[in-house]
Amino acid sequence: MLWKAAKEGNEVRFKQVMERMKGVSVEAYQWLMNIPIDRWARHHFDTRIKSDNVTNNISECFNSWIKDDEDKPFLTLMEIIRRKVMVRISEKWVLGEKLSDTITPKARKRLNKAENDGRNLIVYHGRERYYKTCDSYGQRCLVKLFEMSCDCGVWQISGLPCAYATTVIDYQGHSIHEYTD
Repeated sequence: MLWKAAKEGNEVRFKQVMERMKGVSVEAYQWLMNIPIDRWARHHFDTRIKSDNVTNNISECFNSWIKDDEDKPFLTLMEIIRRKVMVRISEKWVLGEKLSDTITPKARKRLNKAENDGRNLIVYHGRERYYKTCDSYGQRCLVKLFEMSCDCGVWQISGLPCAYATTVIDYQGHSIHEYTD
């Protein structure tokens, strides 16, 4: 339940998961709630950042990246890290030059999955620029294209339209590029 709560992009559904957790283990619930929510719960992340990563993989990757050199004197280690960063930036620049799309391959993969997941959704046009989507289980989400937001919270946090948003974007005949941060 920890990961389900941590990855939930919507506050209401987050609270539902946390209530279920409390029913299983009050101690686990209290332990988590003593940690500032904005440090571990996706729905509470700063939406200006546009990152929905809730793991510490970055620090693990960095540590494995420097493991052969971590016993070096500080200034030597800093110079090694500086060189590695320069090489990494150069390699990524070369890869970036080869891209033919404004959306990265990893983001494109996530968008394609969102589009596939949204194929079975029904769109109801609400007032003006509001759209309600509904799946076969009755799960509903309000999508606001003009705000680039959805009730599920994923779009605001990641900058990539979720399944609900991609369905509405397609319904309107717009390009996904217009709505991808």
